[in-house]
Amino acid sequence: MITKTIKANNSISKSCKFGKQTRTHFNSKEFSSSIPLELIHTYICGLTREKTIKGERYFMLFIDDFTRATWIVLLKENSEAFKHFKKFKAQVENEKHLKKKFL
Repeated sequence: MITKTIKANNSISKSCKFGKQTRTHFNSKEFSSSIPLELIHTYICGLTREKTIKGERYFMLFIDDFTRATWIVLLKENSEAFKHFKKFKAQVENEKHLKKKFL
C-alpha cells in the first residue's frame, strides 16, 4: 500500500516567513533640523583598554543633525567633557558664523 503525504498550501515554516518579512518603516522624526548647528548630537565613550600616546582614554563625539558633519575630541578624564564642549561650541560657531541651538 502506498501512502501519499499531502502538505497544506498555507503552511510556511517560521524561517521562511522570517526570511520573507519586509522591514517596517521608521517613525518620522519629531524634530528635524533645517540649518547647520541647529541640532547637535553628542556621545561620550570610554574607558578604553589602551591609552593614546598622550594618555587619553575617553572620546566625545559631536554630530550635526543637518549636515551629518562629525567631530571627535579625545579626553583624558570624563570630567573634562564640559570644558571641551565649550571650546567646540566656540570653534564651530566662529567658523560657521551660526549659533548652536540644541544639544
